[in-house]
Amino acid sequence: MSKYTEPDYTTQDSSTYKANIDNGFNTFSAGSGNNFQPHEQDTPDMTIILEAGMMFNISAVTLTSVIAQSCGTITAPASNPRIDRVIINQTTGAVSVITGSEAVTPTAPSFTSGSFPIAQILLATSSTEITDSMITDERPSAFVVSAAGMSNIVEDTTPQLGGSLDVNSKEILSVGATDIDLHSGRNIIAELGDASGTNKISVKDSGAVEVASIDSDGDVICNSVTVTNPIVGTSIDIHTTTAETTVADADEILIYDATAGVNKRMTKANLVSGIGGQTVAWVHCNSAGTILDSFGISNVVHNATGDYSINITAGIFANADYGYMVESPYYVSEGVMKAFGIHSISTKTTSTFRLLTLKAEYYSTTTAIAFSSQDREFTITFLGGQ
Repeated sequence: MSKYTEPDYTTQDSSTYKANIDNGFNTFSAGSGNNFQPHEQDTPDMTIILEAGMMFNISAVTLTSVIAQSCGTITAPASNPRIDRVIINQTTGAVSVITGSEAVTPTAPSFTSGSFPIAQILLATSSTEITDSMITDERPSAFVVSAAGMSNIVEDTTPQLGGSLDVNSKEILSVGATDIDLHSGRNIIAELGDASGTNKISVKDSGAVEVASIDSDGDVICNSVTVTNPIVGTSIDIHTTTAETTVADADEILIYDATAGVNKRMTKANLVSGIGGQTVAWVHCNSAGTILDSFGISNVVHNATGDYSINITAGIFANADYGYMVESPYYVSEGVMKAFGIHSISTKTTSTFRLLTLKAEYYSTTTAIAFSSQDREFTITFLGGQ
């Protein structure tokens, strides 16, 4: 093969010009120009011939030469036109034909894995021979096999990235019920690209509706919250054994009971009761026993003068060993010091605390203190009992 020189009749003499034309055709035919070139037989029939060709395997660093070959006999369609596709095997270079489907307006069949396309053949019901006018050349510019023996990416069971993965505005999908698992021997880091809270990691349901998110400021937003593993000083008693099927109301959360496989409802009082050593209930009442503010208290009953029954929300206390503190205003009038405090506890259970209030009076250092029942505004705080 000679060096290719472009023919130019305006500058070259006739001999040089003719020689350059011949060299050009030789260079073209010895390269990719006639590599597996498809065409009709010298005497046309229902086969075509492929010229010799070469395939290069990058992984194996091998060049495979394939001699000229003819395809098998092709049968004409019965009712409507049909397009068949001629291919060669990427490993052996052997030719084969993929038979298409008959149709008024036919389309070519799909490629098969591990093959190179060569040509399409448009057949009519009257076809008795295949000519060049029926053949559409669709050879690639180069016959190169990039991975020896691998036709699909799924065949690589230990893939590794050589650089950053650009998703090119596409999605990473898991079709059906297959999970997408992220496993790391160290941290999994999500960099959201801003520090203003604009970008976020979004969780959406099957209808593409956002149900939860965490933004680049670290703010977490959830339409509903289910706590599966609360971390507190002691265990939290959910105080119910029935499954909850409705959403949580105000001051409530739902806890998933893994053993029972259901959600259970927890009130704010239930949650506080699970934190040992902390204030778990309190109430502020006026002298008539009307609750002004409270937490963990169901109601207060004014039994008589200076006699109050404080009824505690069920489940707040695990035992009656809880502590308490009482406070109330005091006043001085007419030169008499009057005080308020606890006289005695008639009952003290996990559900009821009975408080007796009175006043203490004395008129001089030599006069005995006089006690008498009196309705008074008070605040009582309960602790422990877990």
